[in-house]
Amino acid sequence: TRRRPRRAVMAPMSALLTMNCQKMRPSGSCPVETAFVTARDDEGFTYVLPVEAMSPVLAVDDVTQVVVRLPENVTGAPRDLHTKVTLRGVSTNEAVIKVGTP
Repeated sequence: TRRRPRRAVMAPMSALLTMNCQKMRPSGSCPVETAFVTARDDEGFTYVLPVEAMSPVLAVDDVTQVVVRLPENVTGAPRDLHTKVTLRGVSTNEAVIKVGTP
């Protein structure tokens, strides 16, 4: 008898985004949950992006890598996102990230 192929179950589309931030070091007592990233598009919508990871870049002094998850509603259409990272109440400058279609 022939086996029928299994159907793949697809998770909702989302993407990871890595940003490098200068002069923003997390401390040992400062968990990743205390950091957040906000993004604003050209239509005025604001998104809070979940921070997946935060770690120092060992090869470069005073630089921290921040990984965030872009939700499905953000990755669905091309747009510019004006983003900033906030840690312990201090925010980075705003940076523009261009999002394309998958």
